[in-house]
Amino acid sequence: MRPPSCVICTRTPQDEEQYSSFKIVRFSIDADEEALERERARDGWVGHPPWLMWFCGEHLAQGEELADLHWREAGERLRTT
Repeated sequence: MRPPSCVICTRTPQDEEQYSSFKIVRFSIDADEEALERERARDGWVGHPPWLMWFCGEHLAQGEELADLHWREAGERLRTT
């Protein structure tokens, strides 16, 4: 699992106490990615898939608003904010 770092502001829990609260938002994936996820789970894969993104407390609402989008589309929108 990738350590917490907000995908919007890149803050980490070590930056300041006020940024110590981070949460992961899971974005939508397509059928091929769902199959990959199932295969990885069967194989005991450990890692951080790109459809799971960290958000600090300040930006969590922005991520949650886009959670129903495919992770690539959500990522594009987040980069333009």
